[in-house]
Amino acid sequence: MLKKRELTVIAINIIFVKMLLSFPRSVVENSANAAWLQIIYNAIIAVLFYYVIMKIHSGNRNIIETASAAGGKYLRIAVSLLILIILLFNFINVMRGCSEIIKAVLLKDTNDRLVTIIFAATAAFGAYMGIEALGRVHFLFMPIGATVMLGFLLLLIPYYHLENAAPIFGNGIDSILGTGFGSVSLFSDIIIVNLLISNMENTGEAKQCGIKAIIISGILSVIIMAAFCLTYPYPASVNFINPVYEMARMVHLSGFFSRFESFFEFIWTIMMFLYASVYLYAMCFTISSGFRLKYTRPLILPVTLISFAPVMLPTAYIRIFNIDEFSDSYSWVFAFGIMLVCALLSHKTGKSCKEKEGIK
Repeated sequence: MLKKRELTVIAINIIFVKMLLSFPRSVVENSANAAWLQIIYNAIIAVLFYYVIMKIHSGNRNIIETASAAGGKYLRIAVSLLILIILLFNFINVMRGCSEIIKAVLLKDTNDRLVTIIFAATAAFGAYMGIEALGRVHFLFMPIGATVMLGFLLLLIPYYHLENAAPIFGNGIDSILGTGFGSVSLFSDIIIVNLLISNMENTGEAKQCGIKAIIISGILSVIIMAAFCLTYPYPASVNFINPVYEMARMVHLSGFFSRFESFFEFIWTIMMFLYASVYLYAMCFTISSGFRLKYTRPLILPVTLISFAPVMLPTAYIRIFNIDEFSDSYSWVFAFGIMLVCALLSHKTGKSCKEKEGIK
């Protein structure tokens, strides 16, 4: 069974990993120098959404179990399929960007499909080991990753330019509060926390994990965005497909230490492997729960093949980015929407059970 701290670090990783891809670029395009303010705004909205949903949520059932209790097998299957689509869409978008960046940065002379196959096999192995093993690996690795990221940001201090922060509100408050609202999708992966409630030792603590994960990943994202905005002036900052990697390449400590991006690539790759493993497990868990299958592991191979097949389709990276842009703007609607509906159903079914007990 998962512990509270393990589920929290899993949630932090699956949220924050998007900041290491093209997500910062989309935020800068909208809010310019005020991208860090937009992330603060998005994090506050996500915390409020999740807090309200968990306040309404009654009992210790996850989303699928709640749907089953409220509407039987048909509603359970429908909700499971909807969750599966949300997870699959998020997963494909992140993995396509990840495989392209690995090909462009780490393995330039290697066939991109071979890179994807190796990545898929590693992620499938992680999913096969189970969510408890993944939780322990996350708990052991994330402090190391956080230390490297902190060192990376400190080494960038000589490259920060305060004049890049002006104007403080970037393209205007309307851009931050209006069109910037869609970036709440950064936190849409929090649906996995609700999905894994039944894997907790203490299900009552699971509700607290989501809030902590949103706050911590939000703080980390704000720091990354602030560093990016201080390092590169707008609109030049819009031209980078992988902003964090570009910042890592700037770190030089004389001739003795001039390849910090190698450390960054190592940490980044492991975080992506862990992300992919958790997502594969979550999709298999969704299918097994929705269709009441006894075992989850036999699903890993077919789910891996289905999930990574779109990643291997030959498309230009700019097209991939446009797909990411759509996901970054609207995935929050489906993720928080289904959690809210299931929370209302759990409240209703919990109230009905109490009334029946009262009648007895």
